[in-house]
Amino acid sequence: MFFSDVQFLSLDVNDGTMVPHSLFFAQPFSIGRSGLAVAYYNDYVYLIGGFSGVADLDDVQYGRVEKNGQILQWQTNPFHLNVARSNLQLEIIKTASGKIYLVAIAGVGQVSNDTVHFDHIEVAPIYDNASIGAWHICSYHLKGGRSAPATEIVNNNIYVIGGWGDLLIEDVFSDIQFAPIRNDGCPDPWSTSVHNLKMPLYGHTSLAINAKMLIVLGGNAGEGNYFNNIQYSLLDTDDNDTAAWTLDRNQFSISRYGHTSVQLNNKFIYVIG
Repeated sequence: MFFSDVQFLSLDVNDGTMVPHSLFFAQPFSIGRSGLAVAYYNDYVYLIGGFSGVADLDDVQYGRVEKNGQILQWQTNPFHLNVARSNLQLEIIKTASGKIYLVAIAGVGQVSNDTVHFDHIEVAPIYDNASIGAWHICSYHLKGGRSAPATEIVNNNIYVIGGWGDLLIEDVFSDIQFAPIRNDGCPDPWSTSVHNLKMPLYGHTSLAINAKMLIVLGGNAGEGNYFNNIQYSLLDTDDNDTAAWTLDRNQFSISRYGHTSVQLNNKFIYVIG
């Protein structure tokens, strides 16, 4: 079964705990799906792609988050992704010129009768009324198509971490690729970090802490190897590369992949699902 429901809750900003009896349902979006990508900007939630159980999706929906946390209505944007896909990532960037873009990264989908892991990036402008313009595919592609990577935007650079693709020997990536973002929302040519993750991962999540550190949580290394560990890397302020990755001594409960991670006020980290 594929779901289209939206749930929200209130958090105590002092101790990070959930406020009792604060879990509610918002207006559902159209078409239940898995492997969708979601991002938040300026009081709006943006949702793209996914798999409906029948086909990969290319639609773009957005809804305003009210002060009480409710989303009362979802709107479907007339401009769709160029390539339908699931298990992609979505980021929102603000360029040096002040323009705002949605950035759809990698993913997997069907091309004719083949399953293809994508290496391209699509971008679309966000307008003042929260609507989205036409998508276009960027010139520079990742080194290796992949689905279910982790991504972050830090200091006007986009980072793509790991993922599942089509390698010659193994199918799971441990690399980190990064590129500066141009004024048209697209990345410049990609660089590959000299420091890989401690293990190859897909379905993991990442967080950027104070624009100085990347954290990677959980994930799947393939062949049923699920993790509950946390690894982190400092960012080099000169070349924006990642430093060597370190495994944190602390682990969250229950190994998993395909989860969601968020942070609150650079004080609390939440691992969900």
